[in-house]
Amino acid sequence: MDIIETPTFTRQIIEIMSDDEYSELQRVLIKKPDSGKIIRGSGGIRKLRWASKGHGKRGGARILYFWFVTPRKLLMLFAFPKNVQADLNHKQLKILKQLVQEEYT
Repeated sequence: MDIIETPTFTRQIIEIMSDDEYSELQRVLIKKPDSGKIIRGSGGIRKLRWASKGHGKRGGARILYFWFVTPRKLLMLFAFPKNVQADLNHKQLKILKQLVQEEYT
């Protein structure tokens, strides 16, 4: 499976987790790409709760991605720690949905 990162995601994930933690996240998503719950009204964007070191799932990171079933690709869109932002607002979700539709499909 190919994993594609948006530039924004790359900047965010570097701040949130170590290389080893990110490698583990990738392994999990490759094995089970439907792990994240689909966000209603997003056009298929998924949100995965990921336990950060010392925080657990509830206080950990939120990973937003889009899974292309065929061809097998994961598009890593956005990442944020829950203590910074609990969820996406409507405007952010709209931008991500548009990005997937216009740039990657």
